[in-house]
Amino acid sequence: MLKKEEVGGVDIPARLTEWFQQRYPAAESARVENFISPEIGYSSETLLFDLVRDIDGKKDSEALVVRLRPQGIPLFETYDLRKQYRIMDTLASSDIPVPKMITYEEDESILGSPFYVMSKVNGQIPADNPPYHMTGWFAEQSPEEVRATWLSGVEKLAKVGRLNYSDYDLEFLNEPELGETPILQHIQVYDELLEWGLDRSRQPLLESTLSWLRGNCPKDEPVALAWGDSRISNQIFQNAECVACIDWEMARLGNPIQDIAWWLVLDQCLSTYIGIPRNEFVPSEVETLAHWEKFSGRKVENLLYYKVFSAFCFSVIMARLNRNSKASGEIPEDDLGEYENLATTQLKALFKEMGITL
Repeated sequence: MLKKEEVGGVDIPARLTEWFQQRYPAAESARVENFISPEIGYSSETLLFDLVRDIDGKKDSEALVVRLRPQGIPLFETYDLRKQYRIMDTLASSDIPVPKMITYEEDESILGSPFYVMSKVNGQIPADNPPYHMTGWFAEQSPEEVRATWLSGVEKLAKVGRLNYSDYDLEFLNEPELGETPILQHIQVYDELLEWGLDRSRQPLLESTLSWLRGNCPKDEPVALAWGDSRISNQIFQNAECVACIDWEMARLGNPIQDIAWWLVLDQCLSTYIGIPRNEFVPSEVETLAHWEKFSGRKVENLLYYKVFSAFCFSVIMARLNRNSKASGEIPEDDLGEYENLATTQLKALFKEMGITL
């Protein structure tokens, strides 16, 4: 059994201590203390620790975070850790709150895979499991704090869609080889994930949705930075104020509406579609959208299309997670979650809302 200080059989504190001392000669007294590897997220390793140094006879301590490229069975075919680092490092000069990025390390021999280092942002994150609507610090706040927390998160999300990405060296996120428009590019990414990661012959709902998405693409859309995994569980809060937006692995260019659509779809998936009522003090969808419009400076258009798109993407991810769990022996091979899950349930409900039978 691996110690908590080990990841993939590597003694992380010792390796990091040596790495810091070699990379920063002035930090020869540097050492890693209070190391933990929390079980959060699905697609990467997150390590927390204090970098301690002796400076002028005094102990100096800095709380840091390391994010590693995932090891083991991958969720996605490709995982561009450098892209995540580059996005957050670039956004540091914007009004979108992100952690301070420190450095990126490509050498896999250090910790077993590439990684980046960033400053730790103190605060609280609404949990997915158990869901934040049900229990935990978010649900235990006063009604006024619940409301303020939610609206602060939406406000910061809106700022992402307001950003002029061409002013922030983010043109590299455009991949015209995948499609003529950002939404076609994004659809192609999930088409390839479906081909690589699942038995698509057993996914008629996803195949039909893919065809519907391609055949009903909105025209002449605004293009901005799209966070991708835009949800309240990827935000850090202090006193009901969002102070950091994290996890940019799914970021691309796109219509800003797709971020608020993802926010709404994931929130409903993790409440209504698992049998948990939404916290009564969380603002409604109507108020959430109005708040997003106010701070993004944009009108909500084509929301239903992007809700379908979000539910489709989440369905592919849920199916892939289920398949990975089967491969690792966590669940039996006959488990049907690969084909029927909370995301596919919502996807079907959205088509029913539109009066469409696939």
